[in-house]
Amino acid sequence: MGALHWAAAAGDEACLAFLRERALDVDALSWAGLSPLAYAARAGHAGAVRLLLADADPNVGACAVGASFAVPWTVLLRWLRRT
Repeated sequence: MGALHWAAAAGDEACLAFLRERALDVDALSWAGLSPLAYAARAGHAGAVRLLLADADPNVGACAVGASFAVPWTVLLRWLRRT
């Protein structure tokens, strides 16, 4: 996992903003095939999700590699279902 993934999983909006300013790839995938947006959404960090959606593609890295199910929901839709 990269710095954006860790910040997203922790919901650290200040760190996410700092990293985005440095033009890190917001759609980069972790070893598990998840984007920073996916980590933020799965952890329920609404502020981080909103921040990442300014640049991220909600269709990238929505499902983990090797998932035993194939649900056609984007990360954004999964997050909206949780809130």
